[in-house]
Amino acid sequence: MAVHHDEEQTSKPEVSAGQRQEIYEAIVRELKAADSALLLTWERSEQLRRQVDAVLDDVDSLIRGGVPVPEPQLSAEIGQTRSSDGTHPLDSWFAADVLFSCALRVLTRDCDDRRQVVGIALHLNRSLMNRMGHAATAYVDALLQRNLRAQREERKRVAREMHDRAAHSVGVALQSLELHELYSTSGQPGRAGNQLATARQSLHEAIATIRAIATEVRDALGGRGLGEALTAYVERFAGPHIRTGVTITGDPGRLDPTVAEELYLILREAVYNTFLHADAAQLDVRIRVDEDTVVAEVTDDGAGFSPRHASGIGFASMRERLSALGGRLELVSRPGRGASVRAIVPLGSRP
Repeated sequence: MAVHHDEEQTSKPEVSAGQRQEIYEAIVRELKAADSALLLTWERSEQLRRQVDAVLDDVDSLIRGGVPVPEPQLSAEIGQTRSSDGTHPLDSWFAADVLFSCALRVLTRDCDDRRQVVGIALHLNRSLMNRMGHAATAYVDALLQRNLRAQREERKRVAREMHDRAAHSVGVALQSLELHELYSTSGQPGRAGNQLATARQSLHEAIATIRAIATEVRDALGGRGLGEALTAYVERFAGPHIRTGVTITGDPGRLDPTVAEELYLILREAVYNTFLHADAAQLDVRIRVDEDTVVAEVTDDGAGFSPRHASGIGFASMRERLSALGGRLELVSRPGRGASVRAIVPLGSRP
């Protein structure tokens, strides 16, 4: 510790620039050795440096008898960023533990007074707990907002399917019943019978659609495997003009149920976008489960799009779901050249 001399007060230690650099470098070494996610991007590394400096500013203030003023803005920024990019809370707790041990080791290296060592440890703990509290609140708030968006999008999807499929089938049934009545009163029993059969079939389709939607609301996979659920969805929505295929390699049974369900929701959105916008003749869904990664891809030969302009709600939802799994979304497409939507999720990297 550096020593600051004052004529009217006993000397009090302060955190020097050299100590700050030594502490930061020690933290980075330990996080690298642990393969910490906090060093994967420049943004995360920069936030880590700023947080280390802020904690040491707090300690310096407390040592001098002042009161630390945590920066809610910095802590909130860190919490929101780590929530949105899928950083696990245990990564943050591990980094805080490393920061505490590295800072305590450097700041107390030349201390002979046990009370001073205990004081510095308490100052470090106070600062870290305050800042992690702000960050944790922001982290949870961001998760809640993401869940609310997902719920809104699911309600919109249910409403869309009820309108596009169930309501359409009911409308066809009503029209057929009206024609049945017309043909019956005009002495055309053959046509009347055909319309009654059409009405009956349309109502059966409407009931099947409503039951399928109700099942998915309770459980997206409906108790089925990932491949079975995707195949059923593709077959239910594919028109007669498009060829489809669903292929899985590897063992999908290795997938955590949460990962399987989220992948289904992501791929379902990609498939729906193809049916709605691509005007494709071929659509393929491929899932490959490797030892430490699952790669799921939806490809088509349709109209394509510019990935730079892929900013709709559907893509945002896919990115958020993948981020929560520690994965990423890759888009490969050119206008008029088809599209590939690829989801990549690491396996076994989270507790």
